[in-house]
Amino acid sequence: MQAPHQPVQEGKCDACHEPHNAPAAALLKVAADEICFGCHDRRTFAYKNVHQPVTQGCKTCHQTHGSNFPALLAQPHQPVADGECFSCHGPHASDYPGLVKTDPARLCFECHEFRNLGPERTPTPGLTHTPVAQGNCLACHRAHIPAAGQPVLLAKPAEQLCRDCHAGLLSGRRVNHPPARDGHCMTCHRPHESAVAGVLVKDQRALCGDCHQLVDQEMGRPSLHRPFVTAMCSACHDPHGGTQKKLLLTRGVDLCMGCHQEIAVERADPRRHRPFVEGRCDLCHAPHAAEQPFLLTAAAEALCVSCHPGRKVMSDTPSAHQNCAVCHHAHGNNEKNFLLQEQPTLCLSCHQINTYWERGVGHAPAVEGDCGSCHDPHAPQKQRAVADLCADCHDLSPTVLNPSHQGIAPGPESCLQCHDPHGGPDRSLTLPVKHAPFVEGDCAACHTGGKP
Repeated sequence: MQAPHQPVQEGKCDACHEPHNAPAAALLKVAADEICFGCHDRRTFAYKNVHQPVTQGCKTCHQTHGSNFPALLAQPHQPVADGECFSCHGPHASDYPGLVKTDPARLCFECHEFRNLGPERTPTPGLTHTPVAQGNCLACHRAHIPAAGQPVLLAKPAEQLCRDCHAGLLSGRRVNHPPARDGHCMTCHRPHESAVAGVLVKDQRALCGDCHQLVDQEMGRPSLHRPFVTAMCSACHDPHGGTQKKLLLTRGVDLCMGCHQEIAVERADPRRHRPFVEGRCDLCHAPHAAEQPFLLTAAAEALCVSCHPGRKVMSDTPSAHQNCAVCHHAHGNNEKNFLLQEQPTLCLSCHQINTYWERGVGHAPAVEGDCGSCHDPHAPQKQRAVADLCADCHDLSPTVLNPSHQGIAPGPESCLQCHDPHGGPDRSLTLPVKHAPFVEGDCAACHTGGKP
């Protein structure tokens, strides 16, 4: 300090302070407004007309222990320090209060320049602090010297200034964001203007990532939530505080419906997937990023069986059948078992098994879409012997089977050697390319046990 207070310079701390305990704050011997009169003659401050700051206490203008400016003044406005009063004031008269020489809303901009602020500029909403845009600099600053202990001519501590106008941002909040709760507004905001909406110091993703380091890690995942990747954290979170956990704007599915409005109608249908109807989006989806498509918290085959353990895909099941979403609608629809399409259209979208019966005759279960009567989509193919499978519907006893095969007893697993299980050119469902004697019904030409 260039100009220490004389008691400080002389090491006489006990001139103002008690060493162990005291009746006033800061161990002062008497209240702060009275302590100065222990050395300074009170009578010189008691005339009829008193300088207005004096009525507010000595610390309104002076520092208590020392200063870099004469008379222990706090850091003054530069024109004040230079004695250039006329840079702001008229000497004799003015059309404005305080004898300022021009409109107060324009005066500060004569020296202080901003990118988006000033008398000849139109401020961009969201990028400028409203008092500055209106030229109301004295809403936060003093014109001559700052309040005691404050920098940059502030009229009060910064956090108190912010709360004077923005008290509603913190009232009624069950969960508080620590920077807002602790009055560290400048951690996130600039006081005058910014290139980022909300007068933020940087875009939301970078800003939030300064404290929440998991943000950077999640940005490296392949599936990203759009508000997260576009730096719109405030689309889901209240940056100052809220009534929900994790500063969420609202609860569960109500938050999701802010963007995904189409799900509101779908959820009203009781035929939909139960977690979807109940609004449990978090059971399947991650809020920021995931390794799986659609922000799924795990691969579909693992995620679904966490609730449907009886549907766990067996080993050796065809790979396409291991992904539940290939066949089922995750949120649900009007189809049986939430299939993406009605049967047999769904199966035919991958399995071109209608080649031979498209213009012929189809096997009834295939045509009717009852694929499950022969196939288990969650199990390996050929899990059951063909003869056993066919016997579920067809009588394969020799008394029935032999007459229809011209007296020849087919082998127990030979059905598919002659028949297409899905359909064929005619009602026999036999394969379309036939041996000439077979076409003529002359089985005996090759099979001696057949009819002549």
